[in-house]
Amino acid sequence: MTLNSTWSTPQYVQESTITLDVPLLQSRNQVETGPRYINTGLNKAIDGDFWEYYTALEATRRGATVLKNFTRSGPIDYALIWRSMEIHCDVKVKVNRSKKQGVYYQDTLNRIPPDIYMVCPHPITNEIAWHTNRIPAGWEDFWNEPTYEIIN
Repeated sequence: MTLNSTWSTPQYVQESTITLDVPLLQSRNQVETGPRYINTGLNKAIDGDFWEYYTALEATRRGATVLKNFTRSGPIDYALIWRSMEIHCDVKVKVNRSKKQGVYYQDTLNRIPPDIYMVCPHPITNEIAWHTNRIPAGWEDFWNEPTYEIIN
């Protein structure tokens, strides 16, 4: 019994008829959009985006209104409004600048204007705190407050 089907006929491989003097070298854009975390340390823009979204979400869970900066330019990442108080924040994840494993430090305040408060998340424990040298008045326990339950 013989099966008459196109599956039994050979398929020809298509070849390019164009020859290029210079090989085509396309590379993907390394900065892709979206709130995802890649813990490689290779792409600081993606890591920074992750921590900004993470801290903004946690601030929202604590009852604050978050007004996110749409672009990466400017000295602030977002504004927080909580209990009729408004502050501007810059997120800087704590870094390991020591040869001791597990010792993380907050960034310095010398590049941040005095009216902007630094939010410092810990990259391992995910704990969030204000920079110890600049804590906004009335917000001292904000990151320690219990989070609200999000109801769908």
